[in-house]
Amino acid sequence: MPLSNLRTLRDDMCKNEKAVVVFRFHYKELEYFVAVCLLTNKDSKKKEAKYALVRLCFIRGGDLNQCLDCYANSKGFSAGMTELRHFLGVSYRPDGIGWIQGFTQFFGKIIPTHIPNMNNHEQHIALHTICRHEGRNPNRIYRSYIFRNGKQNGQQKHRTEYNGQLASARFFSLYPKFKQDRTISFAFTDDPVLEKSEDEILRNFERNERNKCDWYVCSYDRGHKNVNELSWTIDRKEFTYTKNRTNQAFHKVDTPGFKGKSAFHHSLVQ
Repeated sequence: MPLSNLRTLRDDMCKNEKAVVVFRFHYKELEYFVAVCLLTNKDSKKKEAKYALVRLCFIRGGDLNQCLDCYANSKGFSAGMTELRHFLGVSYRPDGIGWIQGFTQFFGKIIPTHIPNMNNHEQHIALHTICRHEGRNPNRIYRSYIFRNGKQNGQQKHRTEYNGQLASARFFSLYPKFKQDRTISFAFTDDPVLEKSEDEILRNFERNERNKCDWYVCSYDRGHKNVNELSWTIDRKEFTYTKNRTNQAFHKVDTPGFKGKSAFHHSLVQ
């Protein structure tokens, strides 16, 4: 397959939480950049992306307004031959099929198999592409807060590779700290005046986590002298409290200011 390197590159991007990588090439004495993008859920629903591995954004000469978006797999591009030819400045030729096959072979040889090292300009293109691909205001890159994702239809939600990559460029200390916990996402604002320091963001996050307390009754048997058990979680750690009084009913309670077992003793409803 002429573009088989795309599969290897995509797998490396997923493994390292990189939504967009950028590399450059020269064609007919002109410089081009290519942003290779992981597919989003919105992409996957499009008919033209049915068999796609990635989305490509060809950029002429580093001008972010001169671009061509298409999908690609190991065999070729979703862009039409005429559309691609016009973007690359190739005049009409009768052997158009031969030209597109030749260009596909040429392009396949320059696709990296792993995430390339990107200079500052290429990093800028990558971040701009992330914002454009997500429909995000390109100025919405200033740190605001971090939060833990909840569940949807019983399934744990996780941050996207797009959120992770933008966070790696803006949350210099917090992203490495939470990189392995993909239940945590990073939020941004478009107002630089409202940008918060990472220390303040971490303090706010830790306070919110401490205030979380989930309770439920594991077992209760009024007729027999079984051990009654109540479990709860604090900061994602599970604890269990047991009680030998068979006539004590444990009720679900919510104590946001929960500090430990001493508070728990006073939370039981008789």
